[in-house]
Amino acid sequence: MEWVAAAIILALFIYAPKKMFILLGVVVAIGGVVGAYLYYQDWAKEKEIEKVAVIIKYLPEKCKEPYPLQIIVGNSSDRVVKKVEWDIAVHKPGFSTDISQSGYHDYSQDKILKPKEGWGICARVPELTTKEKDLSALEYSVKNKYVTFE
Repeated sequence: MEWVAAAIILALFIYAPKKMFILLGVVVAIGGVVGAYLYYQDWAKEKEIEKVAVIIKYLPEKCKEPYPLQIIVGNSSDRVVKKVEWDIAVHKPGFSTDISQSGYHDYSQDKILKPKEGWGICARVPELTTKEKDLSALEYSVKNKYVTFE
């Protein structure tokens, strides 16, 4: 069936090339506008997500074992945050390999945060692929952050 449509389009290009090139130009322009709009929507969403910060610090004096990681979630966007999910990456200083065994979105908080609000919790250190004696010497960061807005 597709060959029939292709044959018709080919015939129209042969018998009315000027009209077909005009039509092709209109279709390409419409596709470009739609593509640019979708790209802008994704870009704007990413910018809003970047305004929601998740900060992780190893602070056993504030967050007692077995939850020595202090996690602060801050909403500097103009929208209300319903939920934030993330994973924790753990690195030895000077190394790029993530030694955590965290799964996808192991950590989350569903505290509703209005614009310019923040919230803090204490969390456990993710399971590590290597045995580490000094957890305070490791570097902790956020990966796979996902934000749900109202």
